[in-house]
Amino acid sequence: MPPSAILNDGNVAVTAEEPQSKDGSFMLNRHLHAPPKKVVKAMGNYLTLDNGQEILDATGGAAVACLGHGNARIRKALAAQMDEVSYCHSLFFSCSSGEDLAKLLIDSTDGKMARAFIVSSGINAGA
Repeated sequence: MPPSAILNDGNVAVTAEEPQSKDGSFMLNRHLHAPPKKVVKAMGNYLTLDNGQEILDATGGAAVACLGHGNARIRKALAAQMDEVSYCHSLFFSCSSGEDLAKLLIDSTDGKMARAFIVSSGINAGA
């Protein structure tokens, strides 16, 4: 097995013959010299690391960190939506979750809006 090449910036380029790092990971992580902390469980707004440490999750993004991991209500809503349809593109199709979201948005404007144009792939997140 040929050795890894050390680049001018100090990073290590792994050769094709050496696909796995010393810690056993197959992932190319953001920091090549030390593996990231490993999350083994997430519940509510907390992450649990493999060493048992609990950390407040401030990295999960707006839709995850504020709603929490393992949220039973969200899990139930997602499963129900997947039983109907997991995804359909709003350019070609309509579905009940997209219509429900549009109605919720319109109703929240006290008559100032008549229609909603749903963009991105999030129309099927029926909650």
